[in-house]
Amino acid sequence: MNQDEKGPLIWDSFITCYFEEVFKPWWRFSGLDQFERYSLKDFYFSFAGWKGAFLQTLEVMTTEPVSSDLYRAAAYPGGESTSWFYNPVYSEDRHKEQVLAIAFLKGVNRIKEEFGPDPENWTWGNRHKRRIPSLLEQKQLDRGPYPADGNCRTPNASGGKEPSTHGPSWRMIVSLKDPCESWSIYPGGQSEDPFSPHYDDQFHLWKDYRYKKIVFETTPAYKLSDNIKAVYRLTPPKR
Repeated sequence: MNQDEKGPLIWDSFITCYFEEVFKPWWRFSGLDQFERYSLKDFYFSFAGWKGAFLQTLEVMTTEPVSSDLYRAAAYPGGESTSWFYNPVYSEDRHKEQVLAIAFLKGVNRIKEEFGPDPENWTWGNRHKRRIPSLLEQKQLDRGPYPADGNCRTPNASGGKEPSTHGPSWRMIVSLKDPCESWSIYPGGQSEDPFSPHYDDQFHLWKDYRYKKIVFETTPAYKLSDNIKAVYRLTPPKR
């Protein structure tokens, strides 16, 4: 899901509206919409917990033939006579294709409300952003938010509410022929001092998928060099 593409934004809006269109009537009918833990307001996907279970159910209901046992197990939980596509609030029978069409139209309208009618503005990065939070939890020391690729369901994972604040941070490439030939990067710097140039000098490299070669000091001299910018010595007090 590249930040400059329109497809991911359309897909994300559609799948969210599809989820809501199928399950929200049942939430309302059963009273689950009254519980904050299970609220579908400001809904975002996760593979874990009940969200992941319902997302997998939705996938089976959409991709499996309606005559298959797998479809019936997913669409008619516990052998019920009505499927998830049924709307219990209005006692309305609906079929899959009808719900898919409604969800797609709602998804497009949601995009228009958020980014306007011009499709040139419908890029994934306009919705999906990342923020690198400070370990001190001080927003002025954060980096971002910035438009980002991926989401919680991609290898370049970045899930949660927008802007996303978690996902795989450390990236490393190692040559199996010579492990000393290795490259790495992470979204920050070697210094914890926000006034240091090394507080966030790796952030833009990480953001742009660039790496730095790892230097293995086989005979450390503990002297300043191109690779060693400072040396700190910890000396126990004399007794």
